[in-house]
Amino acid sequence: AQKTYNDIVIAFTELRRDVDSAWQNLELAREQIASFDNGIRGASEEAITLAYDQYRLGAAGFSDVLIARRNLQESQQAYIQALY
Repeated sequence: AQKTYNDIVIAFTELRRDVDSAWQNLELAREQIASFDNGIRGASEEAITLAYDQYRLGAAGFSDVLIARRNLQESQQAYIQALY
């Protein structure tokens, strides 16, 4: 009986740790989603527009446009990962 009780206590402890870890992951995902919604997307899109405008005016190279697009794609990928 004592061994069964100890097994139950161990299983409960492991389950609680797993639930706590899952909860922390959920909270982190929520924060990442809120961060994206609150400005990262808009800032990334604006950076592309600015980089393209500078390129058209000859003040920047096309690589700056590509870097801005890559940054937007990376932020979108992080957003999708936070959702799922």
